[in-house]
This record gives sequence, C-alpha cells and structure tokens, in this order.
Amino acid sequence: MSERTSRQASSPEHAAESPSRAHRARGLRLVLVNSVILILTMALFVFLIHTTIHMADEYKRSAKAMETYIAWEEAGQSVRRGSDLLTDLVRLFVQTLDRKYADRYFMEVYSTRSRETAVERLAGEHVRAGEHNCIHTGIALSNALTHREIYAIRLAAEAAHLDLATFPEQVRELRLSAADRQLSPEGKAARARELVFDREYREAKLKILNAVSHFMEDVLVRAREAQLQSTEDLGIVLARQRLFLVALSLLAVITFVMGIILVIRPLRIFNRCIREGRPLASVGAQEFRELAGTYNEIFALKEQQDMLLRHKAEHDPLTELLNRSAFDGLRQVLNGEDHPVGLILLDVDHFKEVNDIHGHEVGDAALKRVATLLRTTFRSGDFCIRLGGDEFAVILTDRAPGIRQVIADKIAAINEALSSPEGAVPPLSISVGVAFSRAGFPDSLYGDADSALYRVKEGGRRGCAFFEETGAGADRSAREGRPRHDGSTTDADPAARDA
Repeated sequence: MSERTSRQASSPEHAAESPSRAHRARGLRLVLVNSVILILTMALFVFLIHTTIHMADEYKRSAKAMETYIAWEEAGQSVRRGSDLLTDLVRLFVQTLDRKYADRYFMEVYSTRSRETAVERLAGEHVRAGEHNCIHTGIALSNALTHREIYAIRLAAEAAHLDLATFPEQVRELRLSAADRQLSPEGKAARARELVFDREYREAKLKILNAVSHFMEDVLVRAREAQLQSTEDLGIVLARQRLFLVALSLLAVITFVMGIILVIRPLRIFNRCIREGRPLASVGAQEFRELAGTYNEIFALKEQQDMLLRHKAEHDPLTELLNRSAFDGLRQVLNGEDHPVGLILLDVDHFKEVNDIHGHEVGDAALKRVATLLRTTFRSGDFCIRLGGDEFAVILTDRAPGIRQVIADKIAAINEALSSPEGAVPPLSISVGVAFSRAGFPDSLYGDADSALYRVKEGGRRGCAFFEETGAGADRSAREGRPRHDGSTTDADPAARDA
C-alpha cells in the first residue's frame, strides 16, 4: 500500500465515510435485479408458449367440434331424406302405376341405402348412447315401414297386371292376405293407396320424424356446448396473453437491452399492424412469432369473411355484376367529381315473354348471358351493374374522343351476339340509352339516359340512343309520357335499327 493510501485509511474523515459506503452497498445489486428480471422474463415466456399452444389447441378443438356437428347433421338429414324419398316413390307408384317409381324405390332400399350409410358413418364418431338410440330408432321405424310399402307395391303391381317375375324377390315371395287376394284390380289399387296414405302410415312417418328430430336437437345442444366452452377457454387464454404482454412491457422498461430486442420492438410493430389492420409481422422472440402466426390465421379468416360479406353486399348473386346498392354508392362518390361521367341504361327486349314461354331458368340464363357480354365487351375500368329484373347499367368514368361511336359499336356487337341462340336461351336483343355529364354524376344524368332509352323503345327497340342537350325538352317529354312534337328521329345506331 502506498503512503498516501495509508494516510487516507488512517484519517478520521475516511473512518467516518466507510460506514456510509458500507450501508449503501447493502442495497439492491444490479446483478440481483437482472437475475430477478431474467427469471421473470423466462417465466413469462414459458407462460406465453403455453397460452399460445393452448389457444391453437382450442382453435383445433372448436374446428373439430364444428366438423363433428356437420357430420352428425348430415347423417340425420340423410336418414330423413331417405325415408321421405321412399314415401314419395311408393306413393307415386300406387297412384300412377308407373314401373319406374317402383324401380327407383328398390334401388334406394337395396342398393343406395342412404339411411344405413349415413348411420354407418357415425360409427367412428363419439356419439352418446341416447343419440345413437334416437337415430337407430328412426332407422328401425323406417325399415318397419318398408314392409308395409312393399306390400302396397305388390297390391299395386297385381292391380296393374305387371309381371311380378321382374320384381325383386321380396315382392315375389310376399303373400297377400286372404281378404286382399279377393279384391278386384280396382280394389287392390285402392287398398295399396290406403296403405301408404292412411292415418296409421302417417303416424309411423311422424314417429320417424320425431326420432330424427330428437337426434338433431341433441346434436345441436352438444355443438352449442362445445362452442361456448371453446369460446370461454379462448377468452381466458387471450386475457392471459394480454396480461403477460403488459408484464413484458414493464420488464422492458427496466432492462433496456432485452426490452428493445425482444419486447419493445415487437410490441410496437404488433400495435402498428393492428391499428393499420394488417397481419402481425413475424419478428422478435419465438413466442411472439407463434403468437403472430396464430393471430394471422384468425386475421386471415376474418378478412376472408369480411371480403365475402362485402362481395355479397355489392354484387348481384345471379349475374355477379354490381347491384343496385353499389350503383347508389357510385352515384354518391362520382357526384362531386370534376371529370365527365357517362351512364348507359339498357333493358332486355321482351324479357317477360322469355320467362313466360321458356321458364324462369331460361330467363336467368338469358340475364347471365347479357351480363357476360357486358363484362367482356366493356373495359375493366367501367362499372357494369344489374339494377334489377332485366335492367342493366354501365358507368363510364371518362369521355374519350369518339366514345359515342365506340359505345354504339359495342352495343351493336352485343346485339349481334344475342341474335344467335345459345343452348336453351333464345335470340335476344337489348335497348340502350346513353347520357354524358360535363362533370360528375348529377341527379339529372339518370333521367337523361332513361329518356334516350325511352326513344329507342318507341322506335321499335334493339338500338342505342344518345341524350342530346339540344333536345332535352323533347327527351324529358318522352320520359314523362308526352308525345314529341319536333318530328326528330331517334339517335339509335343505324346498324342496330337495320337489324
């Protein structure tokens, strides 16, 4: 020890300072604090891993419960449909004596076996005994009713003098009662109808329906219980995760390095992603990556559901074009724009006759064909819309030079394509009215296009007319049902009129 150091150690000042330093040294040590923080951090990470895995398990359990419910429901519906199909076929046979209904009946009973097949699929599922009893009771009652139905088929076959040798063995070996054998053909036919339409038969059908309904009710109750339990458990897991993340944030404040690398940076990124509605970035510790993966799965599922709901809300389910609601929304959006906007209104000519003559299925196919031609003929930036019924619209958001001739050519091409039948769809034509605005989508634009459309209909349909501002009064008179007095002709495409 040096001389200077020895003097300091022996001096009164140094002797008085030593107890104070010794007292301060007995406080919390950084190593101890870091050790405690490290232990708490590791414990929290363990809890996060556990809750993340638990959440994934809960998600799988919920999905499995839903799959099981769907399988059970399909089984119950199959039993019900199979029983109803047998009833419909045997009733049709005894009423019409048409052999094809009997053949279909025996195919369902001995070949298709949709009821038995549905129950066999439940063999690997965890179905409670009571539920099994209900569904098997329904099958047993349906099979018991089958004997009565085959007896009715035998009576009806004899009444129609059908060759019994062509029927299944069960029909050929069936013996009629003495009273039924004595009946005339008309009496046997009436007896056959009575067997499948009387009160006893209806009561047997009701018992089958009740057994299947009890099964479906039990299945629904179990599915609801599973979903509620899964939701409750998932909520607890998510609450725990939030608690652990808060704790990690507090620990990040104490330990700067660990917080920046493992906690603060991931949490800031997660928070920004959630606020911006984006999936969580895969950053930070492994636990956060697992959390982000689970969240992103749920986020992607919700995003798909939202996209599906938005698509259904804005699109027509038959034609897949935009619907009237989307049209109204576009009107509001374009109302304040400063660039020209064009509106094309069109109707399918004599569409009511298509429905009345060919049926609504052909009418739907005709609307789909018109929608397809609109979608493929106009540009991807144009908005093709089904307003309702056989009314369509196209919104153009610009007015390029020569646009009128382009529109007229496109309408003529559509009419040319529609003039040829396609499958069951007969030849069609469309009437079109077009109007342009100087800026945006004013309230008068729809009426102007409608006026032009009215002129085409007055001129014999199948054509395209443009609203002219110089003839606005005449156009509006036509729209209000008043005749025109200026003697002017329609502005329809000449080629369309000649066709």
